[in-house]
Amino acid sequence: MSTDLRHFGKDNLKKIRSWEGHFFTRLKSNRQVNPDDTHNRAVREVEIPEEGLVVHLKGFGFARVVRTGSTDGDAKYWATNDLDMTEKKRLLSARLCVPSFIALIAALLVGLPPGVVAQETEPSPMRFWRWSYGDALGAARAADGETALYVLGGAATLAALSPLDEPIVDEAERLRESRLEGAIDLANPLGHNYAALPAAGLFAASLFADAPRFQEAAFTSVQAYVYTRAVGDALKSIVGRRRPTAGEGAYAFDPLGGPTSFPSGHTVTTFALLTPWVAYYPHPLTYGLYGIAGATAVARVAEQDHWPTDVLASAALAVGIGTWLSRRHQRQSSSGKMQLSFTGGGLGLQIRLP
Repeated sequence: MSTDLRHFGKDNLKKIRSWEGHFFTRLKSNRQVNPDDTHNRAVREVEIPEEGLVVHLKGFGFARVVRTGSTDGDAKYWATNDLDMTEKKRLLSARLCVPSFIALIAALLVGLPPGVVAQETEPSPMRFWRWSYGDALGAARAADGETALYVLGGAATLAALSPLDEPIVDEAERLRESRLEGAIDLANPLGHNYAALPAAGLFAASLFADAPRFQEAAFTSVQAYVYTRAVGDALKSIVGRRRPTAGEGAYAFDPLGGPTSFPSGHTVTTFALLTPWVAYYPHPLTYGLYGIAGATAVARVAEQDHWPTDVLASAALAVGIGTWLSRRHQRQSSSGKMQLSFTGGGLGLQIRLP
């Protein structure tokens, strides 16, 4: 495949390589390469001979880099995974890329002419199996310094708000004794673990329908529940915060000491199950689902089972994990829906459109 698309992403280059094809693409002058197995540097800093130079392209692998033009600022840099590319082959590739993309644009504008094959690829249920284990690995890779800053910032916010815990619990107790008692009794059970059963049943039923988006939202809902409960239960044991009903105050902690208050399992459950539906179907009506989850959080405080900062942290944890999973799945599902293949005269061009 030949292309003069500037800054072609390394993920796309890897896809072309996985198809056992060749690419010839422009590089940014600051693209990091390693020419001598020492360290990465900008490609503009590397002495590139006329026939090109095989380097290690950061994030991709070995490629042959070619420089065209002058060295006074007008130089252009190109890369190919054809390590044996000669100057003659390079010039041929550069000439072929223009008519290839003209043909692609024509196909999109006037329909698919002879020699072009369009194939809709239906989402496979196997993606759910891949996500089941792949997301855990992805989360481990995604954890970095920025993640640590978010965690530290959240902890600092909770610490700053913790003086309000006891006054709010006292006020919530009076709320429990008011006319809202019935609403609290209704909202409280929504966070039980058995709430995940209808969610799992909904996903199972969706597999029999031709509704990929709905399937993915249902799967992500269950997965967010599993992931968030796993993290939440671990935190319960580690933090060991005493519940308001213990009568020991908001700053009583007993790590690994039995029933604990932080975080709230009920709040985690409702927010985790509902967040993916908001992410997949953003609309004022779906945003209202957070009202249901919020009611469960309020009920847990009114029942004196949790401190306000417990439910606040639980909501943030569940929304964060549910949103991250939803966006990850949506990105992975947005590619590969159509494949165009141009053939003829020994020239092939393969494009995957989102």
